[in-house]
Amino acid sequence: MHQVLRLLTKHTLVAVVAITALSSCQTSSRTGQGEIKLSYSTVTGLKRYMDEFAPRVFAVSPNGKHFTYYYCPVTGCRSGVSSYHKAIESCSKKSGQTCMFLATSRNIVWQKENGTPYSLDELYGMSERPFSFHATLSASDLCSEALAKGQAA
Repeated sequence: MHQVLRLLTKHTLVAVVAITALSSCQTSSRTGQGEIKLSYSTVTGLKRYMDEFAPRVFAVSPNGKHFTYYYCPVTGCRSGVSSYHKAIESCSKKSGQTCMFLATSRNIVWQKENGTPYSLDELYGMSERPFSFHATLSASDLCSEALAKGQAA
């Protein structure tokens, strides 16, 4: 009985190593490279992704406007390899571009032109909230403006 348990543990360990190796192959060939500018919604999505219990993979379009991410719920993860493939596929379908990995787990993997990965601070600081103009004029400003227009006519 003890040998059966040892054999089962050995096979489980081999399976875990194989899945990890396959995940690495999936990510290294699809890791983003070069300069990228993220949209406000993508930065917001990245923040949500990083706040998840167990973030898995974050894919983004080359123009930085579209993204998809997967995470492991508290109840546990399913196959990692399929979530990597699904993230790329879903993002690419939404964007019409070939998406690449920006992050795996909590690690930023997208590399700049010089080969170093972006930092979270750089990515978070890329996009400001869209400008919104709300002018408020007082009643006296409106009257003054109307009077000026009336005198000009």
